[in-house]
Amino acid sequence: MRQRVQQIFAQTIERLRTAGALAVDPVPTFSVMPAKSAEHGDYACNAALVLAKPARQKPHAVAELIVAQLDDPERLIAQAAIAGPGFINIRLDERVWRSVIGAVEQQGDRYGWTVADKPRRINVEYVSANPTGPLHVGHGRGAVVGDALSRLLRAAGHQVTREYYVNDHGNQVDTLARSLHLRYQELQGRSIQFPADAYPAEYVREIARALVEELGPRYLDAPESEWLDLFRQRGIEANLAAIRRDLAELGAEFDLWSRESELHASGAVARLVDALRERGETYQAEASAAAGDRVRRQDSKAAQHAAAQQGGTFARLSQYGDSDDRIVLRHDGRPVYLTSDLAYHLVKFERGYDTLIDIFGADHFVYTKTLRAGLRALGQDAGRQEFVLTQIVRLMRGGQEVRLSKRAGNIELLSDLITAVGPAAARFFFLLRAPTAQFDFDLDVAAQRSLDNPVFYAQYGHARICAVFRRAQQSGVTYRGFDAAAMERLTLPEELSMLRGMAAFGAAVVEAAENREPHRLVYYVDGLIRDFHAYYTRYKKSHRILTDDEVTTQARLGLVNALRQVVHNALELLGVEAPEHMEPLPHEEETA
Repeated sequence: MRQRVQQIFAQTIERLRTAGALAVDPVPTFSVMPAKSAEHGDYACNAALVLAKPARQKPHAVAELIVAQLDDPERLIAQAAIAGPGFINIRLDERVWRSVIGAVEQQGDRYGWTVADKPRRINVEYVSANPTGPLHVGHGRGAVVGDALSRLLRAAGHQVTREYYVNDHGNQVDTLARSLHLRYQELQGRSIQFPADAYPAEYVREIARALVEELGPRYLDAPESEWLDLFRQRGIEANLAAIRRDLAELGAEFDLWSRESELHASGAVARLVDALRERGETYQAEASAAAGDRVRRQDSKAAQHAAAQQGGTFARLSQYGDSDDRIVLRHDGRPVYLTSDLAYHLVKFERGYDTLIDIFGADHFVYTKTLRAGLRALGQDAGRQEFVLTQIVRLMRGGQEVRLSKRAGNIELLSDLITAVGPAAARFFFLLRAPTAQFDFDLDVAAQRSLDNPVFYAQYGHARICAVFRRAQQSGVTYRGFDAAAMERLTLPEELSMLRGMAAFGAAVVEAAENREPHRLVYYVDGLIRDFHAYYTRYKKSHRILTDDEVTTQARLGLVNALRQVVHNALELLGVEAPEHMEPLPHEEETA
């Protein structure tokens, strides 16, 4: 609807410009935005303020010209009033809002989806947890944000590839293999001692038990060279299977699973180093030339691995925005993690995406600067690469921080959270706040069957709407479809508010997608359901949906039928189930 109003103003301004009443060329960009207060109307336009200077006229005079010549043949605008220095407040004809019901019915499950003016090919990478153990709660937030953002971007008209990057190469997966072998020995009666860097949790024992059943004592005394590859592969695949199960339970889906090991096997990592060398962006040294006299903290990773870096190959990233030059090859020629990660991002760039979005934890903030610097050093447009950083989540119960699982050390397992509150509540709560905001996940509230639980509040609203139609069916009443004349009966303030809300759905989807903020759609759903709950409660005796007047009944059934579809579509984009039936709360019964 806002786009249609914007078009009316654009056509009016173009007609005034062509007639010589407004001497502007080109026409500067102006906006039509929702009014801050319902008292001011539905929208506000700043065109007069933007045009005044290039037109060499006062804003108020420009506003008067526009209002007097509005090119609105459909008479969508009921009132256009000048306010303040030149804003134009717009109130639409009520029939415009009522027509939304027809649009919802016509578009059905695709209502709210738009065709982007400039559709883009977008890659969204999320989760990408190391296959060395199960997913924890932090991974869950990244999974839900990435999945919901991908859904929103598709609904906003873009082509989206959802990707998981499996870090199945290097020291961490070798450590997993050695940890498995230690448990493999222990389960066959050997006394073992776990080194500090091993993975001691119960899931390692479970994988090792499967290896014992399959292999018996074959590799008890075998040299590492005989079992390392096998144990590494079995550990990776077992952990990936568990990761896939958790993500499927959470409703997070992927189109592509890429592997770090394949990058090495294909030569992509070696080519990355060659590309940096050819561009003159590498040098060999005992330490970073950009470090100067800076003294590293003894507990920092750089200090711990200083010996391996001596004589290594460094990339000149400090001149591209990083805080330091970074090592890409150790002195023995082995690449570091950054090297393969840059190779992976370069491969994604070469696939031809217009935009690449990585969902990272907030602790990766410094690393994002390194990645961008590396891309610039490779001659890539780092502006195509975006990062959405998700903050930490604290699990709370009874006002105290809790841990859900003792069987895996201090890991807060995502699977345990899903078991405790269900996938719908897990997703909805992860999306309650902006990804960049820390928040407390209240397990007590998430498990409640009450209107204080935000996901229950939304789902119960949808179920209430469905209950209206069950009641209608029991009464022998059938909704016959959109009838513009009948919809004139929708005059209550709450009815018009819901119609305005439904009309704004497409804009809400686009804004959530383009701002990379799925929580905006949660707020949208909450507002729409809040209007319905208020309407349902306030008028269930005085202005019931099912009345003795057939025309009024058809109008109100049309309203709630459209609302049911919009709420369903919105919850679908959030990845949350929209149940058609929920048991009524105490002291309530299905009514219409």
